[in-house]
Amino acid sequence: MRIILIVMLMLSASISFAQNTGIGTITPTEKLDIAAGNVRIRNISTNPGAAGTDKTVVADANGVLKTLATTNTLTAVNGNLISTVNGLASTPAVPILATANNGLNAVAADVRLGGTLSAPTTIATSAVNTLAASGLQNATSSVGTVVVDANGVLKLKTAASISSVRVTGDITFTNNDQFYFINNNGTMTETFDNLNEFAGAQFTAVQTGLYQFNFSVNFAQSSNGAAYLGKLNVLSGNAATPSTYTSGNSKISGAVGTALSDICSVTDIVKLTAGQVIQFQAGIYQTTGGLTGKYVVSITRVD
Repeated sequence: MRIILIVMLMLSASISFAQNTGIGTITPTEKLDIAAGNVRIRNISTNPGAAGTDKTVVADANGVLKTLATTNTLTAVNGNLISTVNGLASTPAVPILATANNGLNAVAADVRLGGTLSAPTTIATSAVNTLAASGLQNATSSVGTVVVDANGVLKLKTAASISSVRVTGDITFTNNDQFYFINNNGTMTETFDNLNEFAGAQFTAVQTGLYQFNFSVNFAQSSNGAAYLGKLNVLSGNAATPSTYTSGNSKISGAVGTALSDICSVTDIVKLTAGQVIQFQAGIYQTTGGLTGKYVVSITRVD
């Protein structure tokens, strides 16, 4: 009897090893099939897994446990960083570049030039690290010129912002051998004065720079037929006794028949700092007073 029991136990163990084992089910489909409830494993090792060899345990749609080799792929798509772990992409995607400012803009993952400056900006150059722009196109019209001020700040110089003046008027020579400021009879007309630098008989520079001026007077011929000398004077400064910067004179012929006029002019260049002044005078010599003339003053900054 004892022998028969041992044989039966051995046969039962053999059958058990050859078949699936079920807990809560009489039809197990895997080596261990748990029908319902949670699974608990006590005292799992807390040692870190071995990178590259340990696998991740997952359950398929039927609850069957399986292992996967862990994969993690980072990709950049349309400016977003996406992490894909074992085929499952992270959501939401993380922007690689959120914003760009101060003259830059962000387009997807690109940072591009173009935009509004939000702060004073300096680009430092040197004799070695220079700044250049290639491929500039020819201008089809005279729009303006890019210049730098004393602090290196870029500015646009246009026809309207250039220091440029043209004034005309009449001057009366009351006495012989005496200079008069050109506004002595108040008939000045400004053809243009871009920066409002001319008043009375003087030009006051708004900007430091080199200025070219032309000063001319049409002296009326004397009716008595006698020639005389027309004289021009350009003064530097607005002190009580300004110094002569340049001068000129011309022989004015006497009238023969109808009195006409002769022109005397001076052209020069002067370096002025902001606030400095030049003044314009004219006079007659070796004739009687009471003559008149018509003047033109033009000044343009040339640097």
